[in-house]
Amino acid sequence: MRLIRVTGLVSMMVLGLSACGDSLKTKAELSKLSYEGFANTVCEAVISSNFEQLKPIIDNKFFKQIERMSKKNKFSEFVDNVDYSEVTLTEKTKNRRNFNLATFGGKAKFRFAIIKKDGFYSVAS
Repeated sequence: MRLIRVTGLVSMMVLGLSACGDSLKTKAELSKLSYEGFANTVCEAVISSNFEQLKPIIDNKFFKQIERMSKKNKFSEFVDNVDYSEVTLTEKTKNRRNFNLATFGGKAKFRFAIIKKDGFYSVAS
């Protein structure tokens, strides 16, 4: 009887861990998305404060900014004032570097630069 309980408990833990792992996307998986799909993935990670997803794809400055904001009460207000339903992508060049600027509307404008280098996306503030 005890073996059945232990086996059931271990099975539930493994199932729970595998379900959590499915929500994280690797850099290779993200690189297959369109710019719009990648921008939406980043926004979903920001909304849900999914720092595990954000850490490998955004620069340290932007990561610390999001992390600081999430600890304050203003973060939920910020998230509520951004319209994530539509993203506007604009190709830009700065210092001879090409990037796409992803902009989301609403009362609080949210935007970030998407750079594709060596086939992988990254985000800069």
